[in-house]
Amino acid sequence: MSLLSTEALRLLQSCWPQGAEFHYDLNTGDIRKFLVAQAVLVATGYSAVENLRLELNPATMTEKIPDWEEALGLSQSPIAQFGTTAQRRSQVIATLRSFGSSFSLTDLRAIAQPFLKYQNAQDIEILECTRSALDALHTQTDSTGWLLAAGPPPVRMSTSFTVLDDGAVSLAGARVVVNYTGFMEELDFDLRGPGGFQKIWIPGYLGSGSVTNQDAYLYAPEAAGGPVMGTWTVQVTSSGAHNATINSVSLIVEGIGRDASGNDGLGSAMFTFAIVADPTYLGAGADPEGLWQFLQRIKPAHTTATVVRRTAFGLTAIPDLATTLPDMSVPA
Repeated sequence: MSLLSTEALRLLQSCWPQGAEFHYDLNTGDIRKFLVAQAVLVATGYSAVENLRLELNPATMTEKIPDWEEALGLSQSPIAQFGTTAQRRSQVIATLRSFGSSFSLTDLRAIAQPFLKYQNAQDIEILECTRSALDALHTQTDSTGWLLAAGPPPVRMSTSFTVLDDGAVSLAGARVVVNYTGFMEELDFDLRGPGGFQKIWIPGYLGSGSVTNQDAYLYAPEAAGGPVMGTWTVQVTSSGAHNATINSVSLIVEGIGRDASGNDGLGSAMFTFAIVADPTYLGAGADPEGLWQFLQRIKPAHTTATVVRRTAFGLTAIPDLATTLPDMSVPA
């Protein structure tokens, strides 16, 4: 008998009244056989109940993994077909956590936790591009400086920017920032872009009165969807009785989506994120590769998701390092 069956037999024998051994053969006779049969049933039933308790919990299941994979539509995934038991269990847990997820940083950490095995999910680092950083990368500035003398006739200055981005202008459209000194009601602004786009801000658009080193923010949401690659020109015209100084002109415009050649606009960096697998925090049985495969299944189609490893050299690809995944690394 198993150890559990033996313990069950002792328990059953202890339930008999004191002195029963003088009336019944509890060691070799039919009574013992009956008690042994009961002990085996008790032990077997106990094991089944304990096993059921484990199988009902996705975090501890083993035999029910295929059923969960079938129910969640994971049975044909690479992890389900070729992964270890621990990897398959982690995929099921992460999938359950992704249901109803807003894809916020908190949700992503909860999804990544079963794969990375961090002691504290809040320590999982997620890299993404901020809006301010992206704007800075897509801003071109001309700080030449121009003096627009008092008129008449109208005096103009213009500057052009070459945009090498691709795709179409993002939903933010084009934005122009002009730093100037002068009277607001005496200036008009003209923006021209590829594909014949043009927008004019007439005199008085900014208000009236004299300003010094003032930033004028000019928005052109109408540019959205048009071509972004090419030459963009900003023209400022003064038609008043006072001098005006144009200190600098900036253009902020970015492409998004794919062009006819299948190239992504640079604005798509806004939809890229990376989860950092830091060896300092990885728990036993961590599976960064499994996390990467899982992210490809659940991420929205317009996003790019990857998993990067932190090394002594930072988040870099070191081909000769055994722990490096070149396709999942951020180039230095």
